[in-house]
Amino acid sequence: MNKISNLKIFETTIYDRPMEFKSFFIDYNNEFKTKNYDEKAKEIKRLKKEFLKNRITMCEKYGFDGSKIIIPNDKFSKETGSYFLADEKIYSEKKDLIYVKKSKNIVLLKSDNPGIVIGYPVADDPVVIIEDKDNQISALAHCDLDKISKKVPVYMIKALKQEANSNVKNLKVYISSNLKEKNNKYYVKPKPIKENPKVWKDSVHKYDKNDKNNIKSIIQDLLTYRINQEHAIYNMLVKEGIDPTNITISDRNTYEDSRLYSARKTQDYHEPNLQGKFLVGAYYEGTFPNYKEEKGRTRTL
Repeated sequence: MNKISNLKIFETTIYDRPMEFKSFFIDYNNEFKTKNYDEKAKEIKRLKKEFLKNRITMCEKYGFDGSKIIIPNDKFSKETGSYFLADEKIYSEKKDLIYVKKSKNIVLLKSDNPGIVIGYPVADDPVVIIEDKDNQISALAHCDLDKISKKVPVYMIKALKQEANSNVKNLKVYISSNLKEKNNKYYVKPKPIKENPKVWKDSVHKYDKNDKNNIKSIIQDLLTYRINQEHAIYNMLVKEGIDPTNITISDRNTYEDSRLYSARKTQDYHEPNLQGKFLVGAYYEGTFPNYKEEKGRTRTL
């Protein structure tokens, strides 16, 4: 597969510690509960400094400045498919850009924005990154069940077309590590899937009679729906005109890969140490300080 210009894509690991403040905060939760209001305020301030310090150290290994990460605040986005550009208007606002969260589904990054990283902290859902090599612009979005049902990956293409007149045939896509179908089980069909079943065609399955499991597993599987999020995204993108050979899907299963966090695994095993979120993101090479890059830590499509 051809390289995506000089765009670097990375995924942090459990060894880098959680890449979301709430998750990072879990490490200190018991100690924090015993403090009064003033002590808590002081402690939060200290923990934010610790969180930044950890990110700075960690991100040097991946080749970028950990204080320059911009994340779309899609939880509070009122308009489906909304986007913003990670430009100077954004990154001149704060010293630590991880707290500059615009209430949009999608964030765009152009190669002429020096020192900026776009990313999203996740613990099962895939992150989709689309690159337009010709126009040196990329788009990133978090794709949970709801965002997939609302066709956010399609809106990513629309955003690139609107911002850079991108040609869909030239776009390249990366779908990150995620909870694979074998572990992505629900006893009741999720509401987003019920609301837009066309999006999920061939991506929701029940028990396969050819599976070789013990009786307990067979009974359990008969009662569950298995959801394939990456497949639904793939089908959506191909339908929009993306060349299938230009789509790369990570083979990492967050449930099975001990290097990654998994919300589902934490739920199944009730182990607090499994809690957290790793960061999936992208940046343009050549616009960052000359950090020493460790082999295998970043990937270029």
